[in-house]
Amino acid sequence: MASVGTLRLSTLLPLALALLVVAAAVPTILVGFTLSSRATDRLVLQRAETVMDGMEAEVERLLEPVVAQLAYARLAVAEGIVTPEDTENLRAFALGLLAGTPQVFGVGWVRPDGSMRRWERGTFREIEEPLERLPFTRQAVADARAGKVAVWAEPFVSEALGDVILNYRVAVERGEDMLGLFAIGVTGAGLSRYAEEVSERYGVTAFVLSGDDRLIAYPGRTAMIPEAGVTEPPHVETSSNPVVAGIWQARLGPVDAGSGTGAHLSRIDGELYAYFIRELPGYAPRPLTIVVASPLSATAFERRSPYLAAGIGLVLTAIAAGAAWMLGRHLAQPVGRLDAALGSMSALDFAGARQHQLGHSRVREWRSIAERVEDTSATLEKLSTYVPQALTRRLLSLPGRAAAPEERDVTILFMDMEGFTHFAAGRSAPATAAHLSRIFAIAGPMIERHGGVIDKYTGDGLMAFWGAPEAQSDHAARALRTAAELTRVLPAVIAGGPRVRIGLHAGPAVVGDIGFPGRVDYTLTGDTVNVAQRIEAAVRGLHPSDPVIVGASQAVLDRAGMSAAATGTTLRGAPVAAYVLDLGVLPFAEASA
Repeated sequence: MASVGTLRLSTLLPLALALLVVAAAVPTILVGFTLSSRATDRLVLQRAETVMDGMEAEVERLLEPVVAQLAYARLAVAEGIVTPEDTENLRAFALGLLAGTPQVFGVGWVRPDGSMRRWERGTFREIEEPLERLPFTRQAVADARAGKVAVWAEPFVSEALGDVILNYRVAVERGEDMLGLFAIGVTGAGLSRYAEEVSERYGVTAFVLSGDDRLIAYPGRTAMIPEAGVTEPPHVETSSNPVVAGIWQARLGPVDAGSGTGAHLSRIDGELYAYFIRELPGYAPRPLTIVVASPLSATAFERRSPYLAAGIGLVLTAIAAGAAWMLGRHLAQPVGRLDAALGSMSALDFAGARQHQLGHSRVREWRSIAERVEDTSATLEKLSTYVPQALTRRLLSLPGRAAAPEERDVTILFMDMEGFTHFAAGRSAPATAAHLSRIFAIAGPMIERHGGVIDKYTGDGLMAFWGAPEAQSDHAARALRTAAELTRVLPAVIAGGPRVRIGLHAGPAVVGDIGFPGRVDYTLTGDTVNVAQRIEAAVRGLHPSDPVIVGASQAVLDRAGMSAAATGTTLRGAPVAAYVLDLGVLPFAEASA
């Protein structure tokens, strides 16, 4: 019997195999999901960084030559190569600066008093700006006198060009004297064209801000018509491009973008955008800000791929775990059948042991075990025909010391066939054996059905007892009930053969395993056994017309609670006071009819 808390192998093995599959697969799926998710996020970031790197390079390509040109201009004036006082000389030099920097729309010369002369690309005409239209030049001169030699001024909007201008100026000195300033303006148009190009190429929206709120360059740039007196670049929120205008609106939280790049999510018109932001200092009082807005829908497949892969992995894991479960059940089935077969064998049910189909497994070891179990079952089944199975079952069900010899109160039955030797002399051995088998086929099961144990067969008779190995308070009544039923059933089986004599006696006897190690019998010994045998012999010749005659001792009747006077005739000459029973008047005969 299985212990409390234990599991069947048919449950444990499938469960173990399924858990092994899950334990091996799920961590792999989780690691793959994590790495794939990070790789997808990294892909989005790399795309944005590629665009930002290009935008930064474009800014440097447009603006660094301007810095170099004005550094040369300052040096040329200091060395006397250029003389600002010489109008023609200054004009020729200014036009040379324009020719060397095609991204520059104009060059201006600011005099110490704040007045300015400038030259524009395209017309190359020389324009003298009145002082009242140049409110910023006085501040520029003041900054130069204060030591700010090379300065990127605040971007402003040119009313004439309708565009944002990035303005760089350098103070020119000769000795201790400050002669004036060269100023060069670069429009945002070039940056806007590049932003539009990379935006289309990579499926993003790239733009440039001054600080975090003033537009410098963006895709789809249109000519600006500033209000009178307004020179500041437009605010980002005024952009007609909703992605540009919504950079700081509907922010949902930060995004991990690594060092040097900020990032956050915003929802624009129902779609999520990841804004990647990089500051580029050195080109204005406030740093330029490069922004790349990437729609998450553009990477929807890549972002869903980790979930798809994880889902497929989990489905496959479930299928594999199910297959492992089925395999475990299949592998455990022979163990269950073996357990059932051994259980049948332990219950002495050898026919049941052969019905568990142990030999159907394709595993060689299981087939070998099945053959051994079948051979063992056949051997035990054959041996069991020599040992009473009822006795074996009872002994197996009792505690370990139950078969140790001890004195018990029992009732003993001897049965014999009167005149059997003469009967057998005229018949063949098979015929004789068949007659005996018919008698014993009735008597044996009947004795066991009433709780008796057949101790041995004595040629043409047998010995049985009640009251052991289990204690039976009514052992005498059981024996009388068996005798009564035999007197009713056996006459039809005897059919002219030798009549049957039965002797019954009750009393103390030594009961238990008797023999030597390796060969013992569970049997009875003592005077009670001898008396029962003598009673059976004492009824020889009495009532010869009765096919079955029963003699019982007074001890049997007393233990059965019966009156001797009502049971039959006193049997004289027996070793004890005994009676030939008239079983027809006994309650046992009525109960068994």
